Amino acid sequence: MSIAQNGPEGKPLSDERLAAIQARCNQATPGPWGWRGNGSVHQLWLNSLSVSGGMIVMTFARWGMQQGQPVFNVDGILHKAEEFLIRPQSHNPWLIVGVDHPDARFMEEARSDVPDLLAEVRRLRIDLVERDAAIALADDMLGVLWSKSRRMADDGEAYLHQCIECDQWERWDGSLNRPGHTPDCLIGLARTTLARLRALQAEEVGQP
Repeated sequence: MSIAQNGPEGKPLSDERLAAIQARCNQATPGPWGWRGNGSVHQLWLNSLSVSGGMIVMTFARWGMQQGQPVFNVDGILHKAEEFLIRPQSHNPWLIVGVDHPDARFMEEARSDVPDLLAEVRRLRIDLVERDAAIALADDMLGVLWSKSRRMADDGEAYLHQCIECDQWERWDGSLNRPGHTPDCLIGLARTTLARLRALQAEEVGQP
């Protein structure tokens, strides 16, 4: 039985949890999957649609007089689920607690994996929104500080700014930025950090 392991709401998935989900995905039959069947012979199966002509992921076979069991693909050969049953108690062969096949494990854990991954996506989206808001606020604050600094025209194309934090001069022409701040200047550090964050933002949306 699957147990959700993503922790409290808003907490990131652990590396171990993500690695386990990735391993199950890698071991399962390649997707996408789709249900197919033949109504004339009352047959239903789960197909891998990534393989030309289709490949059965799982179908069903009679088990006893009244029940059926899944049938899984192993290297192109169909095997009944009874070959993979997990029976933890030797004295109680009737107790079954799992099916030891990659596709069976993938299906069983999917009910926990998908909600956990969706929660992780929502958390990351919130983080991105908060980060973008923080960048915009910091940008505005720096703009206010920079507007108070002295400016001198330089050959009509660029400007020289004097930082009000460290009194160093900086040349800026709209495309070329040559910082002249001292290493411990807070404004210089903030502008450098903002430039890096903007570059990351541009990469995320596919901008040059």
